[in-house]
Amino acid sequence: MRFTIRFLVFLHRSQFNAHSVKLEKILNGLKTLTPREHEVLDRVVSGRPNKQIAYELGITIRTVKAHRGRVMEKMEANSLAELVMMIASVRLQENHGDDSSDTDRWRLSHTKPNLA
Repeated sequence: MRFTIRFLVFLHRSQFNAHSVKLEKILNGLKTLTPREHEVLDRVVSGRPNKQIAYELGITIRTVKAHRGRVMEKMEANSLAELVMMIASVRLQENHGDDSSDTDRWRLSHTKPNLA
């Protein structure tokens, strides 16, 4: 019985550490994005099609695809679904406040002030 409890505690800690490493990797990837790539990323993750993103940002669809490709590369995402999961995990972490200093810095660094 003691062995089982110790093993479960070890397993929980190793999963937590693996999650922390993944989150750190995602945050590091986010730090490499340009402000325009962050704008494209936010719209892609929210489900907007390239055509709508292009219209909203005043750029061509081809440019949206280029930014989207660089985002995928920098984030080391193999698919749109994987990219969405990465961003969802960061946003969930923000909401739980477990690592607020890094996630707050990310959020502040990629949002533009509303000057309207």
